[in-house]
Amino acid sequence: MRDLLSSIREVYRTYAGEAAFQRVRVASIVAASLVIAIYGINLGKAALPAMALTMSILAGFTFTALFSGHSLSVGDLPAPADESDRHDIGRLRILSSNFRLRSKFFIIVSMIDLFLIVLLSIELRGMTEIQNLFEKFNVQFMFSVAHLIYSTSSFVVKFLGVAVFLECLYTFYRLAETILEIVDLRRAYVAAALDRL
Repeated sequence: MRDLLSSIREVYRTYAGEAAFQRVRVASIVAASLVIAIYGINLGKAALPAMALTMSILAGFTFTALFSGHSLSVGDLPAPADESDRHDIGRLRILSSNFRLRSKFFIIVSMIDLFLIVLLSIELRGMTEIQNLFEKFNVQFMFSVAHLIYSTSSFVVKFLGVAVFLECLYTFYRLAETILEIVDLRRAYVAAALDRL
């Protein structure tokens, strides 16, 4: 749990200068998740398989990008020739660090989301039989309390499942944006070095 909280703090630090946007984005995720959790009918049968598939595919892409580490390295680039080159190398190091942090966060959070999706896909049967059993022993109040706990827990898991899914989609978008910026910057750096030859 400490690692997850640490990852969250590190990832949100990489969004420097975007505080207002991030607050709006997080508030939008919370609002959308609440609406879906409250009004979503039969979320399990319709959306959960698609959510699980999406998370699995995105996690696979993230692993692939992580293991193609050549794009995150600056050691194979020509030595910097001037201040502009040193700035580009520094920028590449920052982007690479951001990519690693966001990847770590994404992988952890996507596994949590897959776990929540599995929990949501489990259907409990026999509630009528359980209610009859409580009535038989004249403890209907206990059934009401148990049902309230179950309903509340189900709502919380549904809300978290949707919220974490939406956060994962955004984090994946930022991962893709970061890796594309790395590729473009590396390409421009190498082209500039070749032009000097």
